[in-house]
Amino acid sequence: MSLSRRYRREVRAFVLFSVSLHCALHCVACGGEAGTGGAAPDAAAGGGPTGGASGGDPSGGGARPEPGGNGGASALGDAGPAPTPVDDGGPGPEPDPGDDAGPTPGPDAAGPVPDAAGPVPDAAPPGPDPRLATLIDEAAAAVCGALFRCCDDASVNRYFEPYVYNEALEDFLPRLPPRAEVTAETCPGLVTEMLTVVPLGRWVDAAERGFVELVPARVDACLDALASAACGEGVSTALFDATCFWLSPPAGGDEQRTIFARTATEGGACRPLNDGFGGVFFGTCDPDLAFCCHGEPGACDFPDGPESEGICRTAGAIGDACSQIPVQLCRTGLECGDDGLCRAPVHTPISVGDPCIDERFNLLGDCVDSYCDIFESSRCVPRRADGEACMGADECLSFACLEGVCADPQFCQGR
Repeated sequence: MSLSRRYRREVRAFVLFSVSLHCALHCVACGGEAGTGGAAPDAAAGGGPTGGASGGDPSGGGARPEPGGNGGASALGDAGPAPTPVDDGGPGPEPDPGDDAGPTPGPDAAGPVPDAAGPVPDAAPPGPDPRLATLIDEAAAAVCGALFRCCDDASVNRYFEPYVYNEALEDFLPRLPPRAEVTAETCPGLVTEMLTVVPLGRWVDAAERGFVELVPARVDACLDALASAACGEGVSTALFDATCFWLSPPAGGDEQRTIFARTATEGGACRPLNDGFGGVFFGTCDPDLAFCCHGEPGACDFPDGPESEGICRTAGAIGDACSQIPVQLCRTGLECGDDGLCRAPVHTPISVGDPCIDERFNLLGDCVDSYCDIFESSRCVPRRADGEACMGADECLSFACLEGVCADPQFCQGR
């Protein structure tokens, strides 16, 4: 995904849902929705080293990570596979008199012994993947291994900056830079604790309950990427990969958490996840097909806490109706247009000085060699030089916004 396209999706989602869903989503946070990190459903604040205090991602994300990849009320979870029925019909058929049926049980035997050659009853359905118990520990060890293999102290501190600004993790502030030093020895335990709060803990819980499934091959691929990445751009990409273990939510559309599979569709039970807009509203449903409806069909409401169970309802395709209240989402990657219909995102090139966002916070296209100044002029404006103030990486010529200032993007070049 190009830098400007990702930024475009991020800022529209952040602005629109900050305005329209503040109060409704606050109740989710009050109900224990760790990781919403504030008013907006995608307010899992943070991004890579190119993000300032307001977040962003290492590839140049803007003011906020896009909520699950769906602009506006776009339709951005898994009831799990149906359990295999257990055959409890008793022993197999009686052996033929001509067969060697073995010794006859005595009078105190519990019952007839089934023929060993006869049909075997179906095995009980498997329980949760045992790797779920170690997943977050493995992820934390891989993250910390990459950090302390490639990152100088300043880069380590920058890596943890988004954790500092995530309200769900405020209890960890005394253990994070700049208040405390993170070392190779303390890093794994600290990161394990934080990833359990947001974003992976709720995913693991959902998998243990059968709502989603762990994808071990993808877990291995994410671990291998961290272990083998070259210092510099390679390790930065691996550390801030939102499809794997990174704090901020994936952008949605073709960018999803790939380490879990969400397959529930219309009629399947679902729960919210604390992983951006997609986690809250699509929950454990397959976001390509359904969203998690809390309430009656046609009157879907917001989840009222992490244990709020809903039913997957069909998400809109292009041309289908969509709305914010009641909640009727479009499929992940689509937007809800001004006409209340699902549509593909608009990517019309926009020149410096031209309007880039309308009064309903719909982005009108992609700014060319510039960024959309959504908080002031609502027009495409030139990017800023090193040393100028910034809120997100896409505002800077260097595509690096460090502590609110455009700067040299050097990160994790080696210890």
